Amino acid sequence: MGLWANDRLYSFADLTENLSTSWAGQAASFFPEDEELGTLVDSTFDGGYSLADTGKTNITRPGVSDTPPSCTTNAPVRDVQQAGQSNVAYQTCDSHDLEASSPSWDSILEQAGPNAFLLDQFRRIAQPPAAILIGGSKKWRRLQQYLCRCSGESRAVENALLCVAELLSTDATSNQEGHHRTDSLRRVEDRHRAACHEIRTKLAKSMEFKAKSLEHLLVAIFLLAWLEVIRDQDAGVSRFPRDLADSIITGHVNWSRSSQELLSWLNTLDSKATHLGGHHLLSSEALEIVSHYPTQITSSGSCGDEVAIDSQDRAAKEFGRSPAYSSSASGASPEERRRPLLNTSTPFKSIGHVKQALLHTILQPALQWHLTSQSYCRRISTHDKHHRNRFTSDDEYEVINACKQLELELHDLWSFRPAVVSLPAAQLKQVVSEDLAIRLEEIFSVYKASFWILFVYLHRVSWWNLPHSDLTRQALSEVWKNMRGAYGEKVPGAMHKIVHPSLLWPLFMFGCECADITQRSWAIAQIEALGEAKPIVNDDESDTDTLPPFRLSLGATRNAKRAAVLLTHLTQEQDKQRTRIDDRDLSITLFGCYFSII
Repeated sequence: MGLWANDRLYSFADLTENLSTSWAGQAASFFPEDEELGTLVDSTFDGGYSLADTGKTNITRPGVSDTPPSCTTNAPVRDVQQAGQSNVAYQTCDSHDLEASSPSWDSILEQAGPNAFLLDQFRRIAQPPAAILIGGSKKWRRLQQYLCRCSGESRAVENALLCVAELLSTDATSNQEGHHRTDSLRRVEDRHRAACHEIRTKLAKSMEFKAKSLEHLLVAIFLLAWLEVIRDQDAGVSRFPRDLADSIITGHVNWSRSSQELLSWLNTLDSKATHLGGHHLLSSEALEIVSHYPTQITSSGSCGDEVAIDSQDRAAKEFGRSPAYSSSASGASPEERRRPLLNTSTPFKSIGHVKQALLHTILQPALQWHLTSQSYCRRISTHDKHHRNRFTSDDEYEVINACKQLELELHDLWSFRPAVVSLPAAQLKQVVSEDLAIRLEEIFSVYKASFWILFVYLHRVSWWNLPHSDLTRQALSEVWKNMRGAYGEKVPGAMHKIVHPSLLWPLFMFGCECADITQRSWAIAQIEALGEAKPIVNDDESDTDTLPPFRLSLGATRNAKRAAVLLTHLTQEQDKQRTRIDDRDLSITLFGCYFSII
């Protein structure tokens, strides 16, 4: 089956007719911004192509010229005018040019020409492409604008960004006159090929780059990783250019703040790419490097620091350039460049802002512990049948030994959890406000449920044919307890609350292994609710002294609806055959593909 083919054994489009989903809830912030976002209708990523230059290329070789027919080394892919492409003039500029101005969305869209629709769709993505709990969406908004600015200065970034935007908007345009799904997927294919070719050509020309050039290449790699995770997969090889990603990530250390954010999200995307037996994105060497860039939520910018500064320094902050980086680009001394940013004004305007700052500060070590625990997803997945040989005596002996070691490491990780994670709201509210105590308990419940599900996953991978151990039964009980008390959106009706989208995969794994029909049905209902289209609900601004409620907005995740279908069929088959059924194999049977549960 072609990776980009349109044929499927199971028509998922019939299941999700009129479903409008968005990334709005994918990493939904604790503190939503008071802005209304448009609807982003996404789609499944069918079909594919075979790259002509698979395998690792010697990037030290100059003068590589294997331009694909649909592009040249001097221009991005442009098939026909109605394909949504424009003739963009690229200019080389110094690093400080990027920081000297901060373009508005209107100016970016004006320069985009026929690509304005896709850029506007990209703008509507309300949260970053990974279901992690981070503080506030302003950081993502700044980074999002940085990505769009880079797309106007780099062909590789432009093609990669338009790949993501077109894939997510395919269903939105497929019913309009003159727009066809196959045409959109063909453009995604061409842009993907052109982006990879452009990156490979840049790396082959020289091993020494200006800082900005490498940062542009990292942006393109990040967007291609995003594309790889959200697209449908078949049994073929990964189309993500791992060799290029490794060359870029391991070849530069003085990354700007924006690039550091991209590296931290690459780490999360790699972990989530392994769901249902998916391919890892990064090599172990690259993973070691990105692990040194953890998500930070305690800075003033994360807490709504909008203190006025001069326009050039505002641009430097907007696009993630550190003061040292800016000074080296403009020729000013470090002291001169740093002085305007040393602002001592109090950034908080309400009690609510103070609570947000306290919440972030308390959460930072807990968030780091949570992200460390989630890195075990990829380590456990390396032992399933899709990543190594299984079911011979020698293979099983190796797997059991390795998984026992992982089990011991998880025990140690639990012992080193921040003590505050285990405190209930009843104790927390003795030292902090009640709403802050409740929010902390809810978020800690997300972290703990995500931790305990790893023991369930470990058993499913390692001891496939054996019943649950005492530890696995304890883990299932802890997952159930913590998911019921986890952070989410309160809704009317019997469900009462829809859990945070970062619990989508734990919900799925819990449903796979839970024997209690009532609990299993609750998990399926939660997954279905995460995929429901919902209108924008603005936060109540009348009470600025309390933390705003969490909103799922336009939908939590693009794969929730069919994840619920897959889980329903899987549990039915497991009950019928009284044995475990492989989720990836069943997904290919049902949908003709498998997918990451994010």
